[in-house]
Amino acid sequence: MKDGSGCYDYRQGVDCSDGQNGGCEQLCLQQTVPMPDDTTTYNIHMFCSCVEEYRLGPDGRSCLLLSEPCPGGALCSDHDQHGPGDVMFWEMLHGFDNGTGLTFPQEGGQNLSEVLENGTHTESTARRQIFRVSFRERNVIQGLPQLPDGLQVTFLPTDQQCQVHLSDPVADRQQLEGQVNYSEVLGYPIVQQWTLRSNLHHVSLGARNLSPGFLRAASSLSSESSRQEFLALLGTFGRWYAAEALYGYETKCTLHFSSKRIQRHTWLQYQKLSKVTYDPLRQARRGREDKLPSFAAFVTSLSEDDSGTQAVSIECDDLGQCPMSCDQCLEPGPSGPNPTPVLLEVLKAVPVCHLLQDNHTQELCRKALLSTTWCSGKGDVVDNWCRCDVDAFDSNGLPGCAPLPLPSLHLSPALEPTSTLVAFEWEDLEQPIGSKIIDYLIQYDALGEAGAGPDTHWENQLSFLDDLLLGPRSPCVSIGRNVKSGPTPGVFTLIFKCLEPDTLYKFSLQTVDSTGRRSEPSNLHMRTPCKVVDDIKGEGKMKPLLLHVCEVKSVVKQLVHFCPP
Repeated sequence: MKDGSGCYDYRQGVDCSDGQNGGCEQLCLQQTVPMPDDTTTYNIHMFCSCVEEYRLGPDGRSCLLLSEPCPGGALCSDHDQHGPGDVMFWEMLHGFDNGTGLTFPQEGGQNLSEVLENGTHTESTARRQIFRVSFRERNVIQGLPQLPDGLQVTFLPTDQQCQVHLSDPVADRQQLEGQVNYSEVLGYPIVQQWTLRSNLHHVSLGARNLSPGFLRAASSLSSESSRQEFLALLGTFGRWYAAEALYGYETKCTLHFSSKRIQRHTWLQYQKLSKVTYDPLRQARRGREDKLPSFAAFVTSLSEDDSGTQAVSIECDDLGQCPMSCDQCLEPGPSGPNPTPVLLEVLKAVPVCHLLQDNHTQELCRKALLSTTWCSGKGDVVDNWCRCDVDAFDSNGLPGCAPLPLPSLHLSPALEPTSTLVAFEWEDLEQPIGSKIIDYLIQYDALGEAGAGPDTHWENQLSFLDDLLLGPRSPCVSIGRNVKSGPTPGVFTLIFKCLEPDTLYKFSLQTVDSTGRRSEPSNLHMRTPCKVVDDIKGEGKMKPLLLHVCEVKSVVKQLVHFCPP
């Protein structure tokens, strides 16, 4: 920038057109930035950058070798490290370890695909960087800083922005397992999921340059390397990298309702408010168009009511900041340019093993990946089972490298309890590789009070296979409808019919695999309801919890709230 005398004053910013490269030692870059008062008008922001093997110095203009000490005697950060704030979409440069979309080729006649599900949120990035960052190409997208070479970014169309999804109301699973407090008058508590996404960008990796750190680690591997050496590579750089991902803003809200009747009543009142808000005659009289709040904002107003009832509540988690252009934001978006998009979902993931050059080395790496996924890294996958190492057997001489999946016992959402009948559900835990589940053990007994009772000795024990599927049918315990559709896990349902009213019961479920191992139990405590009360009494208990809509003058502020009966 020029000072009053007409000379360039580098303390006033960077000007790449000053004939002196903006005072930058290496690169002078430009970025278009929306004006704060008019987001349709853009200004040009200029700044200094550096080529590969260099990083920007403390003055913002000079460049230092990555191995060169920084001022003050401290070492500059590792050249394989780029974190938040350094590079836009930095997660695309790293590997990660948590579950993501993977398919494996066939081996031994068995199809090893469908191992994990495509499309996942990922928060587990590895510490080391896989791909090198360079800014040699002019990779600029309007409204974003200059992007690293090889990243391809597309802003999704307007009709795909600021989209809301509201799930169907379902029974609250978290309230149906563990210590269950059930009321036959109210029935099951209900939840709905409200999701808002906006500022969406599709990001993909084009041309890729491997980082020096990854190249050094990969070059040390060969066909003679052990499984542990490959596991060390995967542990350092992650098991997979994202080839395609979705960035943007997302808020997820869980809407809690104390009963199905409360949820239905709330939704009907929201629909009534919608009709009032969009009444053409009313809008014509007011001379303006009223804005209907989102269903999440509607429920938020209920939860903030000071009546003391707990019929509705809402919990929200945000990823990123909602842009000002989206009118569905629960919190007003920041003024000025769109906020920085954050990683929402990995759309396509690729095993890090594919980055190794030699085909035989890739195959050994793939086997190590299968080993750590299904056999705890202590055995080899053969067909669809784990061949454990000699040191991976337990004290009973049973192979223990394949983890035994833990069951999760919960009340069945399809059949609510009565004073003498309770239905339970759990998912089929059969895995494509590893432990083979052959049976489930069910144990139950009446307790004197919560937490007390026979934990080591059970009066009632059942084998799902021997006593219920193959053996004589019990008049008090029967198998409900078992659902299994395609690759999704099946659901087992068990119905207990001869329980005592107003009695505390403990139920336990364990898995048994083909070697005889038993999993840790999944326990559930529940007190059966009392015998059915008179309908008038039931209505009396329900009435204080019903929502009452109050009329208020301002349509914009007309959000349903609790009113005293």
